[in-house]
Amino acid sequence: MHLLSFDKVIDYEKEGYTESCIQYDIILDNKSTHSPFKAIKALKPGGTYLSIGGDSWRITQYAPLKKWIFRRYNNRVAALGLRPNKGLGELTGLVESGKLIPAVDKRYSLEEVPQAIRRFEEA
Repeated sequence: MHLLSFDKVIDYEKEGYTESCIQYDIILDNKSTHSPFKAIKALKPGGTYLSIGGDSWRITQYAPLKKWIFRRYNNRVAALGLRPNKGLGELTGLVESGKLIPAVDKRYSLEEVPQAIRRFEEA
């Protein structure tokens, strides 16, 4: 079994991963606000960039460039466009009435992400 873990979580409001000279094996981008070329420069050769959600215009830029980026940089690119959530009001009502008990028992700060993941793994 091969497990993935992370060495660093970046708060995009405080730090930009494309502005430093650091290169990463994997970038999981939840905001997708950077151009494909800036994101690729932040990857090590053979690295992977995953865009999930965020700016739909940026996400659509990755699709036609995927093959070229792989041939030119040996990097993999994947983008996933997400639709807005529907039915959240109904879920809120179920939680407030006690008919639905959420598995998330508290909010975690960005610094507590490793603890939250361990908590999820134990559940």
